Amino acid sequence: MITRQQSLDLLHSHMQNANLRRHCYAVEAVMRELAKHFKDDEEIWGIVGLLHDGDYEEVKKDPSAHTLKMHQWLTDAGETDPRILEAILT
Repeated sequence: MITRQQSLDLLHSHMQNANLRRHCYAVEAVMRELAKHFKDDEEIWGIVGLLHDGDYEEVKKDPSAHTLKMHQWLTDAGETDPRILEAILT
């Protein structure tokens, strides 16, 4: 499973806008709290929150590609956890 540091590295390599990055950090924090509430895996939920819009800068002119690009980057990086990959697509 991808680590938080690897997720940050992936996000930062594709997202340069500081405000968009802050949005992703905020969603990560919310997702971690939701995972606590639902007694689920905080790390997985946090990673999904962190990366959910990570492809935005590259797909903003083609919304139909949103999430697909991040899914591809994750699989290219060796991610196989279906919980992360499916959540990114949703």
